[in-house]
Formats: sequence, structure tokens, C-alpha cells
Amino acid sequence: MKVPTLRGRMDSASKESLEAARDKLNDKQLKLVHNLMVPGTTQKDAAIMAGYAEGSAHVTAHRVLQSEPVKAYIETLMQDGFKINAMQCLEQMSTLARTANSELVKYNANADLLDRAGYKAQDKQGVGAQGVINVSIDLSGK
Repeated sequence: MKVPTLRGRMDSASKESLEAARDKLNDKQLKLVHNLMVPGTTQKDAAIMAGYAEGSAHVTAHRVLQSEPVKAYIETLMQDGFKINAMQCLEQMSTLARTANSELVKYNANADLLDRAGYKAQDKQGVGAQGVINVSIDLSGK
């Protein structure tokens, strides 16, 4: 079965990690996991489509998804997905920082980008003074 590469953007280390996790699964387990990636597919439906018995598909899907090799494979798929989404989010934040109509949106986008790059502005610190302050305002006009 072909390794899903999430739009072909997987680096070689991620691909090797995914292949190692995938090699620990049998064909039915792989099909179950891949079927679950289809939006709207239930665990039971995914198990039936993978070739598990319809009468016990829900229980079987739950049991398979709890196994360590399957959990490791799903985790590897998710980590690669997060990397891709992070790149897309960075691109969107950069676009907002340049092209947003609102100055506040531009400011917040730039502040967030700088923070993520390690250039966070120092937190504001309050300055206090102790003592008595007398204020006298003369409104008599003299």
C-alpha cells in the first residue's frame, strides 16, 4: 500500500518514520486508518470498508485503534500534518501582516510572527512611586 504523503510535501526523515510505523501494520489495519481520514466516516464504517466483519466492526475498530502500532502510525501521520499546517499558518500570518485593511490586524500579525521567531517584546512593567502628592488647581481666574 502506498504511503500517504499529505500533498507530497513530506521530508525524507518523516517519510522514513512513516514507513517504519506503517510496516508494523497489516493491510486491514492500514485500510482502517486510511478510511478514517475520509471526513464523515465512522469507526464502524471504516472497519467494514477495511474488510472486518460487519457484526463486530465497531468493537473491532476500537480494539485496532487502541493497539500501539496503530496509535504510533496515526501519531506519525498527524505530526506530518501539523508541520504542513504550521507552514500554511505562517504563510497566512505573513499575508495578514502585509495586506490586512486594519492596522490592528497588521500589528497583531507582526507581533505574533516576531514572538514566534523569538523576538517577543518585553512585558510592560508598572512604575510606582511612594509618598504624598499634593495637587492644587486654582479655578478662580485671578
